[in-house]
Amino acid sequence: MKTTNRTFPRTLVLCLAAAVAVVWPTPASAQSEDPESRRVDLGGFWLNLRCAGVGSPTVVLDGGAGAWSLHYRHIQDALARTTRVCAYDRAGLGASDPSPAPRTSENMAIELHDLLDAAHESAPYVLVGHSLGGYNVRLFADRYPDLVAGIVLTESGHEAQFERLPPEVAAAIGQAAPQFRALAEMARKGQLPEQPVPDLPAFAAHPELRSGYAEAVQQASLYEAWASEMEWAAESAAQVARTGSLGDLPLVVVTAGNSFAPYGALGIPVDAANEVWMQLQSEFLDLSTDAVQLVAPDATHQIGSDAPELVVTAIERVIRAVRRGARVASTPDPGGEGSHLFQLWHEYLDTINARSLDRLMEFFSPDAVLMPPNQPTVHGVAGARAWFGALFDAFEVQLEMPTLELHVLGDWALRRGTYEVSLTPVGGGATNTDRGKFMQVWERQGDGVWRIARGLLNSDLPLISGDRSGSVPPSRPYSSTFLRSIADPRTAPGCCDTETATRLHVGAQRVLHVMGTES
Repeated sequence: MKTTNRTFPRTLVLCLAAAVAVVWPTPASAQSEDPESRRVDLGGFWLNLRCAGVGSPTVVLDGGAGAWSLHYRHIQDALARTTRVCAYDRAGLGASDPSPAPRTSENMAIELHDLLDAAHESAPYVLVGHSLGGYNVRLFADRYPDLVAGIVLTESGHEAQFERLPPEVAAAIGQAAPQFRALAEMARKGQLPEQPVPDLPAFAAHPELRSGYAEAVQQASLYEAWASEMEWAAESAAQVARTGSLGDLPLVVVTAGNSFAPYGALGIPVDAANEVWMQLQSEFLDLSTDAVQLVAPDATHQIGSDAPELVVTAIERVIRAVRRGARVASTPDPGGEGSHLFQLWHEYLDTINARSLDRLMEFFSPDAVLMPPNQPTVHGVAGARAWFGALFDAFEVQLEMPTLELHVLGDWALRRGTYEVSLTPVGGGATNTDRGKFMQVWERQGDGVWRIARGLLNSDLPLISGDRSGSVPPSRPYSSTFLRSIADPRTAPGCCDTETATRLHVGAQRVLHVMGTES
């Protein structure tokens, strides 16, 4: 390939390199730094395998294009407390040698089988595939069904994605391989711009792994291997399309709600691509009669980094089902109930941010119980109306609640995540922000409508002793000190006209009343 005088925009180079999100040092250094890794001879070339933990079933992790074991290191660490977990470097990546076979998913599935067999890692296996790895594990299950006890697809590639996603996606994928080949040549000539070191999840527990990252992303071998996998991606999709049903094999589909957000710089229409992607992901539920979908609405395609707890939860769910001989879903979910709840959830947040009190009350069950931070429990729709009504009278609200975990169990759904809320006094004034965790229980009621039955908010801000004496930081929006400063006309800022100020004072007093902390 001729690349003389070829240049690439720095944005493109950084975007492509950062998308790898995983790099190992040279094979020799990788082996010396990680005693749990071992290279296994497959008859002419060696693949690197890292296994940890004890128990059955054995979880096998397979990453996306250009990715290898470091990509799942934090996931592996979490699961190794529960069972045996193996992650490997596909041929040409990490500490593994190149393979003489074309980089199709079928060949990669065969090599994975041979690797596990040669390493004496016992079945049954729970296969976990991210992106391109999703192709690989589906072909593995199709070729070796007796060895597979369950599957987790995390942002898996879909066999029809090249035809159904916006054409800009296919164009970007088509350009990837030659770009990676050119990047490899730039690296060989020492012309590749220095790449930043991202905060990979694995680095939090293993900072020593940073040392080889900066040097590794400058190596030509990385981009050569990545290019080869991309060059065979369409053929891999065709191979997956020829596979059959998974029967009643336990299957969990983990989907990001904002998958394409990082790729807008490549000219991809993010919103349109996300919409089609969600449809494609929901179709995986048809692969098995025992399937469930978990959605992380704000996560991107790198869901193992954006929502690692959700990925771990999904895998542990399959492990428990296998050990108990039970279904991974208590009832079949062919309609993609997770996607429905995902849409309903966004409507709920939009309603709060619009301060639409009547519409908001439609989201709560008659016996709802809400537990706001550092405040008394709120009971029923009437209590919710009083609490939110007082809040809406006093403040403009901007609430974000990204989901880390979603379980649908028949007529019940559990949602867990984080929240950030900003409250600005009506008419103007200083904005106060709170951050924390939440958990909600939704119930599908007799009329078929999902409503909130229980809700809990837990603030990350420390509880300040002597709250009533005024020792509360200004970032604590729910503190009685902050509310009293607004409720008292003598101390509230002169932000607005008399009528608006009066509404602001009365609203703050109502919130204090609901909190049970009025002076």
